[in-house]
Amino acid sequence: MKAINKIYEGLSSQEKAALAFHYIITGDSAEVDKIDATVEHYHYRMPDGKYRRRLYCYMAFESMVSIEYWRLQARLNMLMAGVMAVESEDDNNELPDLIMKAVIKGEGRLLALEDALDTICSEHGLDSGAVRLFAGIEPSAPTFPESVMDTQQRDVYIKMWQDILTA
Repeated sequence: MKAINKIYEGLSSQEKAALAFHYIITGDSAEVDKIDATVEHYHYRMPDGKYRRRLYCYMAFESMVSIEYWRLQARLNMLMAGVMAVESEDDNNELPDLIMKAVIKGEGRLLALEDALDTICSEHGLDSGAVRLFAGIEPSAPTFPESVMDTQQRDVYIKMWQDILTA
């Protein structure tokens, strides 16, 4: 073990962090502990740790909301372009109907995301408008009347985001 510690001691902080990140992902907490034992520790004057931790959790939450929102928007835009391209070529093609079903389902997921966002923000005392602003999200209404919120997906979002915010 001392030989491994000596190897870790010769690494830069960036190299140690990269290795620790790898071992965190692979679940090897023993190696993370060995690396951490070789990292120089300092005493800092800083804001309360609980405050900083919670703030980081909120930022991770916003990032996940933003990524998911824009992923869904990109998918919907791609599907809508497909509908327009297929409809213009063949009026008897059933493909536009299949694509429209996917669009309606996608809108249901967007509605689920927005409802889950409002729910989580309300539960944690966050301003959902501020989260939307930071993520570049415009509150939206469905384009098609057939679109309904995917409640199952809403529950998945709430569970996932609760896990982040209570970490």
